[in-house]
Amino acid sequence: MTDWNKILKSASIRSFRVMLSELANLRQKEEADKLPIVSVCLHSGQTFVGKVVKVEQGHMYDMLMLHQEQQIDRWNIKNHIIYLNMNEIVGVVFEDADQSDVFINIISGGKITRRSALEPVSKLNFQRFLRDKSVNFATEIHENFAIEISQELLESNTDFADYQYYAEKITSVLEDLLQDKMGKEALQSNVKKLKIASASAFSVKLEAGTLILFFDANEVNKQLISFQALKDAIEKTL
Repeated sequence: MTDWNKILKSASIRSFRVMLSELANLRQKEEADKLPIVSVCLHSGQTFVGKVVKVEQGHMYDMLMLHQEQQIDRWNIKNHIIYLNMNEIVGVVFEDADQSDVFINIISGGKITRRSALEPVSKLNFQRFLRDKSVNFATEIHENFAIEISQELLESNTDFADYQYYAEKITSVLEDLLQDKMGKEALQSNVKKLKIASASAFSVKLEAGTLILFFDANEVNKQLISFQALKDAIEKTL
């Protein structure tokens, strides 16, 4: 769990122009799915939602470019590009801020990363977390469904904050798949158990009804794997 008290103590009040400009600059360096979705509120009362692409100065006023994805169905997405006059903006909402390491770094002035803001998680509490999540999915996927962590990882770690961070993302992927008929059928037909294990690189494998997600123990604390990357890897394996 992210320690928001720690983050907010380091946060500074900054204009939304500066924040949007920083996100635009980061867009050129970071993968888009690492950046937060923003809701931009205008004087007119309209709100536009998307991810920041660019902020550019014009002769009369500054312009903001947003990219908006509209999910039509599981396989079809409409992409919209939105141009907004920065002078018309009265407020900005940064959605799911706790999921974006980039955003946390920006509001803390570079003092805090998402990793440093994670509260420590003991082995027992992590096992409780996995147990509770397993119970939630049992009625949807399989009556004996369980989420487990390999014995090797249990024995070689004392703080499971990084693995709980990924476990939360994994369960979000499962919840997303269960909303789709084909995704739900694929899970129910193929998966009886989910296991988190260690390997030299991230990968996903389905073996005898167990969906195994391998993480590089030396890289897991960097939290480089996005929700979309996890989802894509799981869907490909199913």
